[in-house]
Amino acid sequence: MKMRKLLVLPVIGVLAVLSMAAAAGLNIDNTPTAQVGSDLDLTCDSAVQVYFNNNWDAGTNQFEVDTVTVAGISTNCIGKTVKVQLTAGGNEVGPTLGNVHAADVNEVFNFAPSNISTLSVTDVHVVIQ
Repeated sequence: MKMRKLLVLPVIGVLAVLSMAAAAGLNIDNTPTAQVGSDLDLTCDSAVQVYFNNNWDAGTNQFEVDTVTVAGISTNCIGKTVKVQLTAGGNEVGPTLGNVHAADVNEVFNFAPSNISTLSVTDVHVVIQ
């Protein structure tokens, strides 16, 4: 019986890591499905989706935010600036990145140079202005 308990603990740990990785997708709209908090100010759109791409960094021995994609941006936002800020407990955990939305495409923000641990991100703030 002790052997079974010892084998179950590593399985539970792996499942916990996989569930955190699966929670990296986030919808920002009126649907309460977000896995992390969100804040938004969309002057030309009513809803966008945010997706995280995480990668393992062998140098820091942790999963880190590679890119953040803002999708589903209205064509009404062409020419406006889309900004993304990652935070934890109200504090910035990386730089604010911005792109001028030029076409009907997703905006991708590269956070890889910042070495931000995925475990340190609890909120994403999206502004289109």
